[in-house]
Amino acid sequence: MNYNLATNVFRLINADGSYQPALTPGGSGTDTLSGICSVAASDVSVTGSGRTLALTVKVNFNASWDYATTIFMGVSEGNNGNTQVGTWKTGP
Repeated sequence: MNYNLATNVFRLINADGSYQPALTPGGSGTDTLSGICSVAASDVSVTGSGRTLALTVKVNFNASWDYATTIFMGVSEGNNGNTQVGTWKTGP
């Protein structure tokens, strides 16, 4: 996921590095990564002050997705790339 502070939009990033359509946190619409997960704009919130930013995201994984997933995020006022922030394993 990439969040652009200057434009207040976020986009999911496909495995090939291309982006899903930009959505506004708290707005309408959903980005979906084929067979893996989806994020609804209404389930994303951003708060911040000064140099502190909190980005809250509800990720809905596909029930059949049972693999380890690497999570990358980027926050920028332009496009400065993304950083791995964790991993997630769905399923039992």
